[in-house]
Amino acid sequence: MVTVHEVARVAGVSAATVSRFLNGTAKVSEEKRQAIESVIEKLNYKPNVLAQNLKMGSSRTIGVLTQSLVSGYFADAMAGIDEALQGTGYAPLIVSGHWHADEEAERIELLIARRVDGLVAFFHETPRFDMNGIINQLANLLCPLTPPLHPKV
Repeated sequence: MVTVHEVARVAGVSAATVSRFLNGTAKVSEEKRQAIESVIEKLNYKPNVLAQNLKMGSSRTIGVLTQSLVSGYFADAMAGIDEALQGTGYAPLIVSGHWHADEEAERIELLIARRVDGLVAFFHETPRFDMNGIINQLANLLCPLTPPLHPKV
């Protein structure tokens, strides 16, 4: 995988210059801009999304707890969530509770551990675990906790 440092070396500029160019945070001379663009194309450079997310403090991921991955109802809901996220820069991370409250709690903890920025949960029944604790863990979400707004969700 090509890095910013490799692009900088081949273009004859500093990694900071490449970073400023990519982020649009400062002006880069026309000569350096052309050199960077040429090298990016030549090396087929793609930004490291994981590194960008770490820097931004965001996973750009929405956790989704479903009960079934094959049910028509839940498949339609997942399609609606996916459609709603298109063009936002967010991607769904889908897990299943398999109709078991203990597994639901485990999966929610997994999503939180993966630092999702938001959570959509289709619970089998009223959760038996401490939802207030879950909500407190998610208090710093970039996406607020809201009811679904998309018609297919």
